[in-house]
Amino acid sequence: MKTAPIRPKTMRATLAPATESIQDIMRRMNFAALEIVLVVNAKGALIGTITDGDIRRGILAHIDLNQPAVKIMNRKPIAIPAETSNAEALAIMRRFSISHLPVLDANGHPLSLQRLDDLI
Repeated sequence: MKTAPIRPKTMRATLAPATESIQDIMRRMNFAALEIVLVVNAKGALIGTITDGDIRRGILAHIDLNQPAVKIMNRKPIAIPAETSNAEALAIMRRFSISHLPVLDANGHPLSLQRLDDLI
């Protein structure tokens, strides 16, 4: 069975394994065009996020871009369960000054991505 190709601006395009290099994360972020990459473990559960800011901080710290994503990822990402309302998601984004919020299933797998631009 063939799977559909990954398309830009989809949550699936933002998913990356922790072993992916920072340089490949940058390519993925550019392709996905959502300013965030969701780092998942081998079982597909969210273990971190990487934003443009994380990459900039890594570059300023002279981290080799061939290093794995875990070197620069946020290991404590803010995420919400699927049943969270849009109003609650917006309040969380404003409280923590973030513009992306992963939506997770009961097992911690990303289902979707709430974006501040979409909620305002």
